[in-house]
Amino acid sequence: MISSNIGLQNVAKLLELAALYRGPRIVAKELNRSGVKISTPTVYSVLYKIVEILLEFEELTVRFKPGYLVIDDSPEKVCGKQVWITNVMDAKTGYWLASVVTEGRGVDASLEALQRAFALLDDEPDYIKCDGYQGHIAAIKEFGLKYIAVPKTKDYGIVNEIENLHSRMRAFLPKSGAFRTLESLDTYIQILRFLLNFMTGTETPAQKAGVPFDPDLGWEWLLKLAIATVANYLGAKRGAERDR
Repeated sequence: MISSNIGLQNVAKLLELAALYRGPRIVAKELNRSGVKISTPTVYSVLYKIVEILLEFEELTVRFKPGYLVIDDSPEKVCGKQVWITNVMDAKTGYWLASVVTEGRGVDASLEALQRAFALLDDEPDYIKCDGYQGHIAAIKEFGLKYIAVPKTKDYGIVNEIENLHSRMRAFLPKSGAFRTLESLDTYIQILRFLLNFMTGTETPAQKAGVPFDPDLGWEWLLKLAIATVANYLGAKRGAERDR
């Protein structure tokens, strides 16, 4: 699944370095220094594939009943141009459900973020909270769900739950303009999302959501679990197709 000749242990090390925010060039340099021959383009390629597998694993394993959700967006820079990161979080567990990177800010980005979030839930949220941005409100209305919307000019702390997440995200990401593509920015945000969901806290958000993964096992074990889960699913799917 991860086409690389550096071995799973070194792939996990690569992911661990990226999760500390180390850019691909620094990751390649540090791995080469430790005796693992790898180029910067290969680091990019492996990170993309890791994230792809982790997202598939998440869709197969994470299903829980939420409390209320919070949706908000935050600007970032790609090649000097402003882009938007739309995030959705479950307030009960603290699970960061979805993150979507788009060139523009609008209802489509909010819709995509909510759709990704709902794919990990087995019931509707009690309601969705936002800061009054019309794109978020229009997207919530598309799903016919209850919402609370208060502009930050009236209540600056209306989305405090997710603002704390945004602070972590800004501290994690490098200085504005460091990313050259939406895909590279999205890859690092997804790595941060898995770091916070599966590796952070005395009881992680993933554990609160019913995924019994021990963060002390580290990235290598999470990767092994993800690869095995996705492989079993694909094997069962191929078997079912043959039996038709």
